[in-house]
Amino acid sequence: MRERQWDLDFIIFAEQCVILSEHDMQSEFFYRIRILEKEEPILKLLHAVPNQAAWKNAKKYTDEGMRKGWPDCAFPVKSACGSFHSLYIEFKTDKGRLTEEQVDYLNLLTENGAMCVVCRDAEIAVELVMEYLKETGEPDKPLPDRLPRSLKLDIIVCDN
Repeated sequence: MRERQWDLDFIIFAEQCVILSEHDMQSEFFYRIRILEKEEPILKLLHAVPNQAAWKNAKKYTDEGMRKGWPDCAFPVKSACGSFHSLYIEFKTDKGRLTEEQVDYLNLLTENGAMCVVCRDAEIAVELVMEYLKETGEPDKPLPDRLPRSLKLDIIVCDN
């Protein structure tokens, strides 16, 4: 019996087209962050926030303060450039859209000095966090302008 020959170009293309769920993206993000924690211990303060109101114990968690629409990840650390007091990340798939509650929280957080970002890729989210912590010689260039421009990253900007 003859072995089947696979089209390598198709396999590579198929691997690149894998669509990760928000859970998978966030898991990949924290996997990478845990590796970087060894060099940057401050990253231990970056944490996930459980916020799924459809959980079996949603009433219990809601009574304890869980809020529907709260961002997925919180980093309660001032940015190196001093422009933001904390960073919040919401993970979404390419087709994922923010709920009304998420928009409200992201806007409220931004209006009160936080940097809020919607990420659609774990690797870009890691780059964002590392840039957030990086001191630069460009104090006049705000942090959002230093970030890589990508379709996988949406920065929530306050109009104030």
